[in-house]
Order: sequence, then C-alpha cells, then structure tokens
Amino acid sequence: MLDRRSFVGGDVAEAVLSHQSALALLDLSDNIPNAVHLLLGRRYRGLRRPSGVVIQTRPDEEEVDTVWREGLLLTAPARTLIDVAGELQPEQLEMALWQALGGGLLTLRQLEEEARRRGRHNAVGRALTELRERANSNRPDLPKRGRRPCLTLLPNAWS
Repeated sequence: MLDRRSFVGGDVAEAVLSHQSALALLDLSDNIPNAVHLLLGRRYRGLRRPSGVVIQTRPDEEEVDTVWREGLLLTAPARTLIDVAGELQPEQLEMALWQALGGGLLTLRQLEEEARRRGRHNAVGRALTELRERANSNRPDLPKRGRRPCLTLLPNAWS
C-alpha cells in the first residue's frame, strides 16, 4: 500500500495528493500523471523532494477539502478541477467538468464557490460556458460517460 511518507521522505502527515494525481484518482482524466503531485503547507517549501514528486504549496492556515480514494487522501473534486484548469487542454477540462458534474462528484455551486474563494473564477468559467452551449444545442460531441448534468436549468453565472 502507498504511504504518504514515502512520497516526501519524511513524516509529513498533511501531505495530500493533488492536481493531476487527484484528477486521475477521481477518474476525471484519461491522462496518466508523469509524477506524484502533493499539496503541502508552505512551511514545507524547502523540503527535498524525491524524484518523480511535484510539491505544490498552500498557505499553512488554509483548510483544504479532501476525499479518500483507494486508501489515499486527495483534494476534493472542486479543488482539483480548479487546480488543474490552467494545465489542461480546453477539451480535457470540459470533459472532466462534465464527468464530475454528471457523476455527482460535485455541484456547480461547489465549483463556483471554490473558484471564487481561490480567485480563479475565470479558470473554469469558459469551459462551463462552452459546456452549457453544447448541452443546449444537443450536440452529439458531448462525452457519453456518466449521466448528463443539468446545465440548461442553471443560471449562467460564469459569463
């Protein structure tokens, strides 16, 4: 079984899988991360990281919503999607949002609150606007995986 201490080479109990690693464990991406992405408090900024580990930092006092998947602690879906929004191709982000909303992993309100709290409102706004337009036009190129999220009934707060 994987142990968080083995990722960072020490006893860092607050290490949380994040970014691309969390996205993959939430089953919101077909991409296999080329490294283990961990989120740690800034006080661990100088920590020597092992090969194959990417360390992201956050303010020490920041509360991070987390979920357990396959025995591992990772960032919650809303946080994960906001974290990777600038790293993914637009189509990949749209598909991840579609799957998360359609699969019931999060609500649009949770996503909007996380984006606003972290000052990243525009990060997913464009993707959600595109999804809403595609859903309203019944275009066949929407992802088939998961159930269809109800984007047509939601006010367009992202524009």
